[in-house]
Amino acid sequence: MAEERCADIESHYRQRDPYAMALALHDALGWPIRAFVVDVRMLPEREISHAVHAWVQAPDGRGYDVTGHFDEDYATDIMRNSVRRLPSRMETFDTASGFICFLRDQAISDAHWQVALRNLADGRRHASRVVQDYVLKVHEVEQPRYELN
Repeated sequence: MAEERCADIESHYRQRDPYAMALALHDALGWPIRAFVVDVRMLPEREISHAVHAWVQAPDGRGYDVTGHFDEDYATDIMRNSVRRLPSRMETFDTASGFICFLRDQAISDAHWQVALRNLADGRRHASRVVQDYVLKVHEVEQPRYELN
């Protein structure tokens, strides 16, 4: 039963709600948020930047998401191969508000953003509980925070 729940949790936050998990991990660990971003033409006169996936970056440079630590270069290579024809790049956000502002800029309209923001806030609250009750207990974290200067 535990393995099935693990797969369900990890699948949900890796495939359907990575933004909320990245924010919750940033809140818990203080690590910067990283996003793999593609530029997409949504309307004839508008191109938007869309975050395909998001996670936090550990002090040692590895990525960290609901599945634990991973090789960020390997993961971004896989994502680049899946969006070959679209311009792509990595973005780093040192603050949650910076990432949220980036997500706001992805919205097609104010109405769309209002719905997305409510969903993100609800998802972030739930993901925060998952981080405390599951992620940090299952996946080892060697250094919980960056040193403050």
